[in-house]
Amino acid sequence: MDSNPLRPFRAGVSFSFFNAITWQIALGTPMVLFAENLGASTFIVGVVYSFVFLMAPLEVAGSFLLPRFGYKRLMMTCWALRSSFLIPLIWLAWKRPESGEGWALWVFVGGLFLFCFFRSWGNCCFIPWMYAVLPKPQRGSYFGSVQLAVGLSSIGTLFLCSALFQWMDTYEALTIEFSLALFGSILGLVAISALPDAVKPNKISFLDTLSIARSYLLRPSRYRYFLILQLVMTICASSLPPFIAYYLKVEKGMEESGILSLVALQSVGVLFAAYFVKMAIDKSGPRSIFLLSLSLYCATALIWSSNLNDLTTGFPIYATAYVVMGVAACFWFSANMNYLPLVIDEAHRPFVLAVHSCIVSVASGLSPIIWGFLLKAGSDGLPSINQGWFSVFFIALFLTSIGLIYGFMRVRIPEFHGESEWGFRAELIRPFRAITFSASSAFQSRQAVGKSNARSGKEE
Repeated sequence: MDSNPLRPFRAGVSFSFFNAITWQIALGTPMVLFAENLGASTFIVGVVYSFVFLMAPLEVAGSFLLPRFGYKRLMMTCWALRSSFLIPLIWLAWKRPESGEGWALWVFVGGLFLFCFFRSWGNCCFIPWMYAVLPKPQRGSYFGSVQLAVGLSSIGTLFLCSALFQWMDTYEALTIEFSLALFGSILGLVAISALPDAVKPNKISFLDTLSIARSYLLRPSRYRYFLILQLVMTICASSLPPFIAYYLKVEKGMEESGILSLVALQSVGVLFAAYFVKMAIDKSGPRSIFLLSLSLYCATALIWSSNLNDLTTGFPIYATAYVVMGVAACFWFSANMNYLPLVIDEAHRPFVLAVHSCIVSVASGLSPIIWGFLLKAGSDGLPSINQGWFSVFFIALFLTSIGLIYGFMRVRIPEFHGESEWGFRAELIRPFRAITFSASSAFQSRQAVGKSNARSGKEE
């Protein structure tokens, strides 16, 4: 007999493994390359890349459905609907439309919009569901296993996609890749069905939490100061992945296989950075990790600016830049997730994190749209990028990073030493999940606020 208390939850690790296959393809670089082959402009690429961020507020709204439908039923329904909208994308790749055909772009954008729409409604379930059913002493071990599964799945998926682009023509590779994304989504559904359900949460009015949100967002505090710094960084950092991939494809003529190999190397950099942060952040505190991240973003801006001016070029330079980008992103997210609990009261933490993540997510979604509009070049309908504005983009990234280094140096950060909370440690290599962790936990705060109000009423 297996005495491992995590045995009933192994299906959750399997789900995370298969789910990573889906989002690496449908929301990552293969999606950007698909858009480019359809003749999408930088503006359209920015729009579709932004869907996952702009719909983050739906994750908070979706938590209102949990008391009625429960975790398992709601997530399986939304995940099944999400999966179904991969089918039009598979069909589109199989049809091999000519570049610039309007109907093909409408199918592509519409399919991804509905995929992200139902993903957001379902995403509110998973983290609070695991909160409710996992034994507290085993949470760290479970999410550590999830981290490893997602990292291995992401790297394997990206290298496989790279190989497919190398062995096949573009549309054949995209047909197989998006079919693989659908297959991963179906296997993820099977894994979810094997997880034990949790008791439905109590229904709590959202109005009880509005005063908390106002107090954190409107009054001067270290939290509001940090939120401003993070929004400033979001202006450039959230637009790096799609537009660099687009630039390498349309301006440098790099094959899809080469671009996917670079993204896989970026994931390797994230994994190594996550291991380093796990060892160091409890001793050094978040400030040093913030400063390291911003220094690496400065280096990223310099590398790509020199490439735009033909001072550096070649695959080794690109590989170095992608690894640096991966390490910088991991450092930034990990410092965020460890710093935020220090400036938010414990009683209000889940809800304030939900509001925070929605604000940052919307900003992360708007940034690629605005930059995509500015980077759009020419009127001949051919994919291209305005290199003048792209230079401005990297200058803005460099100056923003320098400014934030000064900002973090002048503010007094309450350093934290000791074991971090499991939720923040576990999500270092998964930016989307870090956002989801914050947003989907809103309902727990509403429960806590409701109970607190009930106690206050009795005391009065």
